[in-house]
Amino acid sequence: MGSFYEIRSDTFQAGAMGKLADAWAEHLPEREKLSPLAAAFANPAGEFASGILNEFLHIWPYRDLNQWAEVDEAAGKLPGWWNCSNPYLKSRKSEIWRPVDFSPMC
Repeated sequence: MGSFYEIRSDTFQAGAMGKLADAWAEHLPEREKLSPLAAAFANPAGEFASGILNEFLHIWPYRDLNQWAEVDEAAGKLPGWWNCSNPYLKSRKSEIWRPVDFSPMC
């Protein structure tokens, strides 16, 4: 899907995953016009007993870091995209990963 992947880890307030899912259902189609979502995983408290509870991981592929910068800037201009999860957000981190040469993700 790409040569670089942004891995975002968001941690939310307890009980907010349903609200987050509703917000993403509304705003994700416009965001995916910029670049596709490769994967998303949630670990809501009450459903799982291990890992980082209330964590939401989302993975975005990019052909290069220039595309990542362009999409990040454009996504910031989408109405409601960045703000749809902020009311419930406790922490966020983002990393850029590059698959090794033999990875099927190259």
